[in-house]
Amino acid sequence: MMKSKVMTIDPIQLTNDGGVKVAKAMTLIAWVLLGIGVAMFLMTMSNFRDSNLGLMVAIGFVIAGMQVYGLGTFVNLISTKSNRND
Repeated sequence: MMKSKVMTIDPIQLTNDGGVKVAKAMTLIAWVLLGIGVAMFLMTMSNFRDSNLGLMVAIGFVIAGMQVYGLGTFVNLISTKSNRND
């Protein structure tokens, strides 16, 4: 019989290696979401009402972009701090 090897991942090592890459990817995603939101907002702002679904979705994209950008900044700060402690 063959013995199977169990591969473990150290969370600290994973953060040190990929934290900056994740932060950059999240920043790119945030800018894309923000751009989609602004474009949709400009296309649908003529009918400025709460019943305008396109406008509400555009505002959601803008808010989501800001949230993703904040999370990406947080990941970058945490990975930078953990790299300094090593």
